[in-house]
Amino acid sequence: MEIRIEFPDDLTTILRSTPEEIGYDLKLRALAGLVERGLISSGRAAQRGGVSRREFLDWCGRWQVRIHRWDDADLDAEISWARGERAR
Repeated sequence: MEIRIEFPDDLTTILRSTPEEIGYDLKLRALAGLVERGLISSGRAAQRGGVSRREFLDWCGRWQVRIHRWDDADLDAEISWARGERAR
């Protein structure tokens, strides 16, 4: 399956990017959105984006994509663990 996104030619000038760079960015951002919504894993998104998981997670960090969905119990357990209360 292929999805095509058209954008004005002057966008490459405005962004100082090539069409390929813009396409790459849009593809990874779309995949990051799916991860943020909990629809696919970050590993699957990286695979689909053609990058390593580490690179994908670096991009997610730059874009402030929320990749973890923690409830209060998860957060309490992590805080306890960080404080040295190792029983999880």
